[in-house]
Amino acid sequence: MLVKRKISYAIFLVVVILSVLSIKTSKVNAETHKVYTINKSNTRVYSDSGLTNEYGWIYSTDEVTIMEIQKNYCYVSYPLDTGGTKSGYISTDAILTATGGYTKYASANIITYCRADTSLKYGYIEKGDKVVVLGTYGNYTQVRYPVSDGYKFAFITTYNANKYLSSSENINNSSQNQSYANTGLTYAPYTGVNYENDNLSEERKNCLRKAQRLATIQWVCPADFSTWKSSKNKANKVKAVDGTVSKKFIAGKTYIGVPYSMSNHSFDDEKWWEYVNKGFITSEMETNMGKRKNTTAKGIDCSYLTYLCFNAAGTGYTFKYQTTANMLKSSYYQKKKLSKIKGGDIALMNGHVMLYIGRSGSKYAFFEADASDSKVSYNTYTARQLSGYEIYKFKGFSD
Repeated sequence: MLVKRKISYAIFLVVVILSVLSIKTSKVNAETHKVYTINKSNTRVYSDSGLTNEYGWIYSTDEVTIMEIQKNYCYVSYPLDTGGTKSGYISTDAILTATGGYTKYASANIITYCRADTSLKYGYIEKGDKVVVLGTYGNYTQVRYPVSDGYKFAFITTYNANKYLSSSENINNSSQNQSYANTGLTYAPYTGVNYENDNLSEERKNCLRKAQRLATIQWVCPADFSTWKSSKNKANKVKAVDGTVSKKFIAGKTYIGVPYSMSNHSFDDEKWWEYVNKGFITSEMETNMGKRKNTTAKGIDCSYLTYLCFNAAGTGYTFKYQTTANMLKSSYYQKKKLSKIKGGDIALMNGHVMLYIGRSGSKYAFFEADASDSKVSYNTYTARQLSGYEIYKFKGFSD
């Protein structure tokens, strides 16, 4: 009888131990759960779940592995400067906005960030992924999404969360339909001078159509970045679609027109579309150029705009890119009077060039990449305002 009781008690202990282990492993899970701390300041680590005995620090650059999640604390593993890892307890709100959430499905690839800003990219949610939405933090939403070896907790813009996370699991995963969910990029309606009805060659119209696309491309900014700065290092203003005026492009805001840049200035509408859809962080869109510090790294300037548009005209005429100073003495262009100007001609001075569209009442309408607008835009000028410019025809045109 005593033996049976001992055996029964031993079995009971094993069951209890296994039960405790199963609770622990249910909290841990076989897959890894990676995350960065929400704030950039160092996070205190404790040796106890009551968070009373100070134990160490997690730094802002440390990627943390979560082993247990509770309402008030998380048990985590974090890297040491000397190599290896250390485990301890931290406050749950140091890494998570909530301990639970609701399930959504991604209808497009979405760029993710380590924190609630765009300074450090973490990866991508892939189209069709099952995502858990935890909560919001400023203009960002924290989510849990699957990766090859487990899960990551990360932030996406709330704009992308609202637009590209769906309650429906029925999503077309055909690779040819995939796009990155940073923009929902389109062309804004063109309301300027109607050059299509003018008596222009198809070559001139092709040129203007390309410029129109550069000026009307509509995109949602993936990350904050500065507008182009003057030689005195002063940023120009830019206006978002919602009317917000700032000296930087703001993440989540919608803009019209390819940004202005004299640094890497080779971006047309299609190349810019691809770059935005791929996703970028602030450091990728800011550069130093002479006295200009952290100015716009990529976009297009006035001379490259005209070069791209003349290339798109389909004339077959062979020519090379030139700065405005070289354009003034170039054999590619023929001077003419303002009274004879036609759509596709240029107004040129040393330092700036604009592509003429047509008359808008008493004014002259142009497409241009202008630093003061911070992007490609449509503007009109009086004859007096054009007094410092020379008018030229591109010799590739037949008319």
